[in-house]
Amino acid sequence: MKPYAFVPALYTPFHQRSFLASPSKSKCITPVRTPTRPSLSASAQPPPDQTPSTSTPTSSSSPSTPTTQTSYTGGSTPSGGPNDDGRGGGGGRGAGGNNGGDSFHNDHSDHHNRLPEDLQLALAYGSLSPEALTRYLNALKNPFLKLLMSIPAYRTRALADSSFLFKLLVQEFIGNGTALASEIAVRAEHLMDELEYVASDLIVGTVVEAAFVWILAPTLSLPASASSSASSLSRYLSSLPSHIFQPSTALTTFTLSQRAASFFYAAAQYTLIGFAAGVVGTAITYGLLEGRKALDPSYKPLRPLPAVLPNSLGWGVFMGVSSNTRFQIVEGIELAIANAFKGTAAPVVKGSIIALRFANNYWGGVQFVQFFRFLGLHATGEDESQHDEQSQEMQQKEG
Repeated sequence: MKPYAFVPALYTPFHQRSFLASPSKSKCITPVRTPTRPSLSASAQPPPDQTPSTSTPTSSSSPSTPTTQTSYTGGSTPSGGPNDDGRGGGGGRGAGGNNGGDSFHNDHSDHHNRLPEDLQLALAYGSLSPEALTRYLNALKNPFLKLLMSIPAYRTRALADSSFLFKLLVQEFIGNGTALASEIAVRAEHLMDELEYVASDLIVGTVVEAAFVWILAPTLSLPASASSSASSLSRYLSSLPSHIFQPSTALTTFTLSQRAASFFYAAAQYTLIGFAAGVVGTAITYGLLEGRKALDPSYKPLRPLPAVLPNSLGWGVFMGVSSNTRFQIVEGIELAIANAFKGTAAPVVKGSIIALRFANNYWGGVQFVQFFRFLGLHATGEDESQHDEQSQEMQQKEG
């Protein structure tokens, strides 16, 4: 019978050893004892699901100090070895201290316990990325940002889009800044006499400009939005993208019909906000004028008060059609630029946001004037000149 030729793999775990034998009818293969393994260092750690057990040979062919053979039978990582520096042998708990793995897990648990319930769900659901979690934890160090992060509706938008707050501030500055400049240019010497109109426009404008960014901002996909307690309509609307260009993710895929539905859903929201802004803005103007009359009985408005219902309907239609379309396009272009320069040119991305939103506001202002003149709700150049002449005649008579 041809003898077996065993070729054991040195320094490999027992379950990974392979033995090469010559063909034989015998079914019995006797494993060969391998040399003792050297002590583990930080670069050669055992698998995390194993625990060490030691055995010392009873006899040795040489007078040298007996070595310790280490095998692993399952459990925790080994304790500190000859080179142990008290940190647990390169990642374990170690005999000399517990500032290794325990501190990391404790810090992670502390951060997780500090998260609001919706973010804990998002983290478990997989929709909260490590980058978003880092942004949230960093925001807690700033008192103002911490206050904003305490608002769930803001929190889900700020964590879904790192540029959300910047877009919001840019839109407010550009929208209200250009509106104020227009008020000063148009009203000119009558600015102080028509201060009520300016104040109401700026108050309503602040809310409207925020709505332009808020409605189309993407949000975190939370499992709570799909709870059984919500109605079928609410669940369907929550499944829609925030704007037609919002990209799909590994967890959420948007179909073409969902994107089309999101366009009309945003248009409906803009229409309602526009109508409400018209009503509230007109009401503020009326209230301020009445208050001024109470303080100064001789005061008479230089301009006729706008009709509440036609003016509010005009605002609603304009925002639902023009504003929705323009801001959807802006969101798509901003997303394309952000993807093209992701992580490489933040100033370029921010500069494009400013430029796009400034151009969009200018074009929207032109469309607004044209639309309201078409409806007969906005004075033309001739109407303005005739009104100025009538105002001057009225002031001369009173003088």
